[in-house]
Amino acid sequence: MTAEEQKLRLALEYAREKELEQYIAEAEALSKTQKNMTYYRTRKKMLSAMSDHRQADSPVSSKRSLKSARKTIRTALLVAALILLFAVSAFAVQQVYEFYHVVDNPTDSDVFLTPDPNSKSDLFGKYTYIPDGFHKTETYRSLWYREEEITYENSDGDLLVCRSGMITSGGIHSFNTEKGELIDIRINCQSGKALTGQYDDSFISSIIWVSGNTYHTIDGDNLPIKELIKVAENRK
Repeated sequence: MTAEEQKLRLALEYAREKELEQYIAEAEALSKTQKNMTYYRTRKKMLSAMSDHRQADSPVSSKRSLKSARKTIRTALLVAALILLFAVSAFAVQQVYEFYHVVDNPTDSDVFLTPDPNSKSDLFGKYTYIPDGFHKTETYRSLWYREEEITYENSDGDLLVCRSGMITSGGIHSFNTEKGELIDIRINCQSGKALTGQYDDSFISSIIWVSGNTYHTIDGDNLPIKELIKVAENRK
């Protein structure tokens, strides 16, 4: 038997003794309350017999207890590891954002976003100008991820989608440049990027700009870039 096993055996025996003492104390208290000495003697004899049996069988009992203790420790460590893994994955802060657009040519389509200290952040805003025929159909806002998405639609099923989100330490916005070309734009004296292109049956336009540590994107079906810029410039 190793020194570690010896220590564990002694600890288990000490715990048993304490447990027996607690049982006897409870029996004495119960006997005094109920005035039932027969119950007390029977209880004490039972505990004494249990103690003798455990002492007589201590080598085997110690080995079994040691195996049980090791199994319990392994199980506890596994549960703790799973809890830690869940906590890390749930509360980890995402440092780089890669947005929804498809990257067909990474050298031409990536726009790297960096916070602009000279402009004011405005994550949750209101669009005071919306093109004729469009009405709001959905609003999504996440305080946890610091994002907002507002969707407008017209009677033809065309969509106008306005998104905003926080930039933590820079990020990437990827445009699909397979059938379009990126152009530089200005929105309320802030620099941005725009792209237009024909995709299936729709003519899609997209713009992006940064204010403070917040990015904004607007995508529109069958809408010219100038309309998206007008929507962006009237965001309060």
